[in-house]
Amino acid sequence: MTTSTYTSKIIDALHEHSTDIVLEGIVFEMSKKGFNKQMIYDLFHQIYQEEHDDKKSEPLLIILDRLVGYCNKDAILLPDEEMNEA
Repeated sequence: MTTSTYTSKIIDALHEHSTDIVLEGIVFEMSKKGFNKQMIYDLFHQIYQEEHDDKKSEPLLIILDRLVGYCNKDAILLPDEEMNEA
């Protein structure tokens, strides 16, 4: 799948008021398809910047926090992958 396909899946999930658990599944799917952690983070962050509904965007914030490690150690997504330093 392409980035635009995953963008559509993420946006559709947000518009369906899906939880971060649904988005977590998309993260793992993307990882299995060869997207690295930084690429996944960048896509979720881009969508977050474009979404202007705070309530719908909350699951995105949870995923972004879990990707960078701003969460419980056991909740980190893709813990074996490094992120680029900003």
